[in-house]
Amino acid sequence: MVTSADAFGRLAEGANWGGQHVDIMLPAENLEMLDFRGTQGVASGSSYAVLRLTAFAARVLAREPDLTPGELKARLFARAIASPLEAEGRIAVGWIADPLAN
Repeated sequence: MVTSADAFGRLAEGANWGGQHVDIMLPAENLEMLDFRGTQGVASGSSYAVLRLTAFAARVLAREPDLTPGELKARLFARAIASPLEAEGRIAVGWIADPLAN
């Protein structure tokens, strides 16, 4: 499972985190974006965090197209670090602070 964090690694207010925890947290609060019409706006939430993780996965697969699903998951999880501000045990794997970094 994936959820949204603020830019500092705190679980976003109202973010989904499952019955016990989520696997990965990504910054996905109040980020500038273009909608499907090309109109500039702001996006937030766990749904947007999933899109950011999907884009990150696509970049990994572009570099390593022969990865199995398990290998891809391992590559994504390897980028996660402990959140500096999330100490309540709700994040099982960690926080990907900058999914755009190579």
